[in-house]
Amino acid sequence: QIIPELTTSSLNRSYGPSKDAPHPTRLSPILHQENFGLIDVNWDQRTIVLSLRGMVGEYLASERFSFARLGVDAPPVP
Repeated sequence: QIIPELTTSSLNRSYGPSKDAPHPTRLSPILHQENFGLIDVNWDQRTIVLSLRGMVGEYLASERFSFARLGVDAPPVP
């Protein structure tokens, strides 16, 4: 089962080059500028989108997961 994790930076300060080691399960690049995370759930399409956005809301990275891929068996909302 996939359990995605969304990690964001602080909104008040960027940081320099990361010392984090590359990892094959990382889906997006490491971002050094200020950002925040957003989780969008679409009950009709049965998807979840995890996104990282910049200070004015621009998309920096995002990943879409279907409920089925996540092993979630939630019924659609009527």
